[in-house]
Amino acid sequence: MNLAPARAGNELIQPDATPKPGTAEPRRAHCQDPPSGESGNAAGSRPVMQLEHKPSKVLIVGCSGSGKTQYWTRYLLGSRARLKFVFDHEGEFAGRLKFRPATTLEQLATAAGRGWCVFDPARLYPGATPEAFAFFLDFAFTLSTQTGGRKLFACDELQAVTDTHTVSPELACVLETGRRYGLDFAAIAQQPNLVHNRVRNQATEVVTFQQMDPRAVDWCAAVGFDPAAVRGLAPGQYLARNLKTGGPAAGRVF
Repeated sequence: MNLAPARAGNELIQPDATPKPGTAEPRRAHCQDPPSGESGNAAGSRPVMQLEHKPSKVLIVGCSGSGKTQYWTRYLLGSRARLKFVFDHEGEFAGRLKFRPATTLEQLATAAGRGWCVFDPARLYPGATPEAFAFFLDFAFTLSTQTGGRKLFACDELQAVTDTHTVSPELACVLETGRRYGLDFAAIAQQPNLVHNRVRNQATEVVTFQQMDPRAVDWCAAVGFDPAAVRGLAPGQYLARNLKTGGPAAGRVF
């Protein structure tokens, strides 16, 4: 199966080689700046590096059923990003919002052109979710180098597709180099200690719902939350903190 180039707005999408369904071969991240003298987009009409971009990397944590998915969903819907990449490995986001997820590369290219690129990897990567995550990170990063404006990469249950021992080149690319191309990040995890510290250290904002695990609470305390307040949050209540400015916030989603 070959994928002909498709367009996202006025930009040409040039996906990498098509993965063979079921094989989930590892991807090599395209963590490179456009060559000197080139813009990096297909048309060559303007540079896509956005060195003035102020990155937003939001980590949302909390016990199961505490309200973090509702917060994350509202965050995505309210985002002004021109292109939103959602890794929907459990199929819940598309089902909840009645979106039609992309399950093939042709559908991914079409979805990117419409602004919402929701990827359900079950068809292309059956039983290989971490490899699917690496592929989609690479897809999002590559497309972001070709398009201007703010983009957003989002993932639910991050601890299910990553581990605390290593960070894949593709995830590192999005977190550490994506800012150059206007690519932001928003993810959910049940506990911050289930996420690699290299990911946690990239967060610009943390939103916590109730946490009871001592290690999770300790990390929340380390970034400025009151441990007793974190433990005492009722279902639907959250605390938030901008780690750059220290600004606190609080609220509820239900």
